[in-house]
Amino acid sequence: MVFKMPLISIIIPTKNEEKRLPLLLNCLKRQTFKDFEVVVADAKSEDQIREIAKNYGCKIVDGGVPSVGRNNGAKVAKGDIFIFFDADIIIPKNFLEVSLKLFKKKKLDVGAFYTFALEKKVINDIIVGVINVHMFFTQKIKPYAWGFGIIIKRELHEAINGFNEKLYYFEDSDYVRKASKLGKFAIFNKKSKLRYSFRRFEREGIINMIFKCLKLMSKKDKTKIKYKDYFKC
Repeated sequence: MVFKMPLISIIIPTKNEEKRLPLLLNCLKRQTFKDFEVVVADAKSEDQIREIAKNYGCKIVDGGVPSVGRNNGAKVAKGDIFIFFDADIIIPKNFLEVSLKLFKKKKLDVGAFYTFALEKKVINDIIVGVINVHMFFTQKIKPYAWGFGIIIKRELHEAINGFNEKLYYFEDSDYVRKASKLGKFAIFNKKSKLRYSFRRFEREGIINMIFKCLKLMSKKDKTKIKYKDYFKC
């Protein structure tokens, strides 16, 4: 018997990513697993990203902050499984195939992918390595995830009412923590690497970004964190 994998909905929130998004869409176009759709939730971009997404055959909906974009994308998605990406990631051609097989084999309901730096620098590799190790050892105690690499069953996404739209930061970790209380969660797929751009870390400085993140994490009521707070840290 041939196992037919479920239809996947890949949901991508965007904001002025006309240079990055085509790289990801080309990666998706080359995937060995073909049974998926792409939904782009755009937050009033001032570039040509909507036209680009349309030319690639993507569904397009209005976005906002990442949590709003992901939720809006999920509302029009048809898949039984959602995968949330960001526009500035790169994946190998077997990523969906390998990820879905592992997702099924591990009998997961929600998961997060191991992450690797797109810009190949020693400092980036060290930071990502530490993050991956931390994610692995805390996944059963206090799971967290990057918003650009989450996979979840549709029914679980709906059961937890999606992402908390009051959170501008750490909405991704809040999401997987809620989901892990109702379903099985794991960090997985080291072999088929998801690479994420560290451009912001490089632009603002590694140390500066780390201190910003730590300061934001220390705030007890994260619903009060606004976009501007990120840059004041």
